Amino acid sequence: MRPVFALVLFALPALAHRGAPERTLRLQIRGGAIEGLLSLRLPPGHAARRLLAVPPGLLPGDGGTLEERLGRRAAPDALRGLKAGMGEARPLRASEAKARRTPTGGIEAMLLVGVEGAPDGIFVLEAESGARVKAILAAPGHRLDLIEGLGRPGRSGLELRPRPGRRCRVRIGPPR
Repeated sequence: MRPVFALVLFALPALAHRGAPERTLRLQIRGGAIEGLLSLRLPPGHAARRLLAVPPGLLPGDGGTLEERLGRRAAPDALRGLKAGMGEARPLRASEAKARRTPTGGIEAMLLVGVEGAPDGIFVLEAESGARVKAILAAPGHRLDLIEGLGRPGRSGLELRPRPGRRCRVRIGPPR
């Protein structure tokens, strides 16, 4: 009886905390532009229920498939506090967004984003608020040097970890 009670006692905190939201930004330099995908994973809980609570068709401009409607609702949460640009950081903008409900009751959203400016010089990435961000900047044929912030070279590019108050700055060299 005591082992079962102890197991339940230690399992309760794990059941109460279902995880934290996370964002992943994958950017690539291609054809003179920086573009990529931003993904947001919301665990089951209040934030996911809030996005699912609005009945379809209630909001103006809420047409399209269920994935597109949910993606438009999740986009502000995914983009919150994210800024990127050449020289100076500007808020990211999504050109397309889709989301789906996960089997566990959370939400997984994918957004197509682009960064203004030609990829030559200093690239700046900031995350002022919102869920933590894991970013990867891939630049086939370009040299990438981390000037400021948290990051390291990885298999598929330069891995960046911007935090509130700690932006990432990368020098992008000319094409080889």
